[in-house]
Amino acid sequence: MRKKLLLAVVFSFFLKIQSVTPDGANVYVENEGSDTVSVIDTGTNIVTRTDTGGSVPDGVGNFIMTIPSSAGTEMAYIADSGNNAVSVVNVSTGQVTATVTVGSNPTGVTVSADGEQVYVANSGSNTVSVIDASNHTVTSTVAVGTTPEGVAVTPDGDEIYVTNQGSDNVTVIDAADNTVLQTGVPAGVTVI
Repeated sequence: MRKKLLLAVVFSFFLKIQSVTPDGANVYVENEGSDTVSVIDTGTNIVTRTDTGGSVPDGVGNFIMTIPSSAGTEMAYIADSGNNAVSVVNVSTGQVTATVTVGSNPTGVTVSADGEQVYVANSGSNTVSVIDASNHTVTSTVAVGTTPEGVAVTPDGDEIYVTNQGSDNVTVIDAADNTVLQTGVPAGVTVI
């Protein structure tokens, strides 16, 4: 048991399980050392494809979404921290279809509940970029705490939570107008 745990800890410095497709058929894994993203078939546990994610794939997050189109194409949003961008990848083909310039050192990515907005935590610029998923343009940049690393949307889609590693707190953003509702929410675990 101890060997398996140690292996998992060492392994996590290089590989990060980032997202599972909504149907559970595939797992996407960030390969930071080789600047790629691997697709693993959950039925066979075999890598079916390895895609180039940018200079340093980071924060793949909950990136699988369906773009509203007649083709129903699923797109992946991959933070490319080395180029201060987000790569938009066609899930079926593995091809980058767009590159969106965001803030400095993007690390976390998530998609709104309705699939219309993509939120990117930019740890180097202390901001969150909001991308319109239909045309892949930044529509808003929101100032948050220091060194934002993670970003998540509530299930109802009303709020976005951003974890700020440098200031050790959480910022809450209103999804309706991308304004900060609260910042400085203490982060951590309290033992009672």
